[in-house]
Amino acid sequence: AEGLFKLVETIINKAFVEASNYQAAVTLLKSALEKDPNYIDARLQLGIAYHETAKLDKAENEFEKVLRQVPASYEANLRLAQLYLQTKRASKAIELLSELEKTHPDDHDIQSTLGQCYAFEGDYRLSEASYRKALDLQPSNLKSQLGLTQLLFVTGRPDEAQQRLQKTIEEHPQSTGPYYLKFKYALQQGNRDEALKSLEQIRTIAPDDIGAAYLLAMLYFDTGDLDKGRAISDILKADHPNHPAGSRVLGVYLYLKGDYESALIAIQESLQGMPDLAGFYFSGLINYRLNQFEQALSSFQR
Repeated sequence: AEGLFKLVETIINKAFVEASNYQAAVTLLKSALEKDPNYIDARLQLGIAYHETAKLDKAENEFEKVLRQVPASYEANLRLAQLYLQTKRASKAIELLSELEKTHPDDHDIQSTLGQCYAFEGDYRLSEASYRKALDLQPSNLKSQLGLTQLLFVTGRPDEAQQRLQKTIEEHPQSTGPYYLKFKYALQQGNRDEALKSLEQIRTIAPDDIGAAYLLAMLYFDTGDLDKGRAISDILKADHPNHPAGSRVLGVYLYLKGDYESALIAIQESLQGMPDLAGFYFSGLINYRLNQFEQALSSFQR
């Protein structure tokens, strides 16, 4: 089992950026645990593999097993707290992190996660204190920089937030995170030009970012530039033929052009892979335009 775990550890540390590699690690780790159920390192790594692939119930189960054997495990406690936050159990996360903080008072990840938890709970004072402590420990940490900046926007300090955001962009020029935050704030302020610039910059940094392309197309439609939105549909369909975003953008374009029957086909196609609020909303609008009122009602109810 020791040799098997070393192999798994290599996969986790060096090749864990693709889902297929996570799955390979899961298979090997489960094999190791069948041979030795008390192999605590393998169980911890199995929990991490499940966590990274969003199998949160399984991850929680593995982390809890680790903590029954090693209650003081830093990694298991931190991961479990982050998982609690992901599943909207911030108070449980805070309880766990507060205990962990006693033995790790100067740990950046604990402070940063506490900042997220307190913000989720609406305790902005404690959230800010945690984020600032995290940044004292790691001044250039992107996650903490963005967390504090967002908090400054929320608490009505836009000037300081903008200054911090610009500093973050200068320190992390190839990161899309700051531009997503700029986009979000620009939309809240009704500044469509700035929102467009932010999304266009994201597309420059990360041309394969489907989410940014989709949002950019919708913003083009919102500003009346239908041809630019349609062009993004063509790009998405060419570069990501199996992703529903291309069909969704095309469907909205056809709806705005008044070609309702073709629009309905495209929207329905997108709903097969992306059954979300926007898809059903546009489906309802199109069916209504086609005087298909029962179908429109069904979409709006969805």
